Amino acid sequence: MADDIRRMAESYEKLVESNERISLLEKDVAAHKDSIATLWKKHDALADAMTARQAEQGQDAKKVLFKILELALAAIIGGIAAHYGVTPPA
Repeated sequence: MADDIRRMAESYEKLVESNERISLLEKDVAAHKDSIATLWKKHDALADAMTARQAEQGQDAKKVLFKILELALAAIIGGIAAHYGVTPPA
């Protein structure tokens, strides 16, 4: 009978230790989940910022391209007009 009580007490102690370890693991997992959630928020913010920057760069590139096309077209028209002796408007 004393052996049974001792074994039950040892089993109970092991159960308490296991529960304590599980509790610590659960806290660790919760902390990691919070960290991962924070990382995803930072990732999303960075992705949004990159998308916005790419859109701005795209608009800037379009402006530059149109300006180059405008200047090229003006040079072509000016060259044709000069070839035929037509003066540009004032």
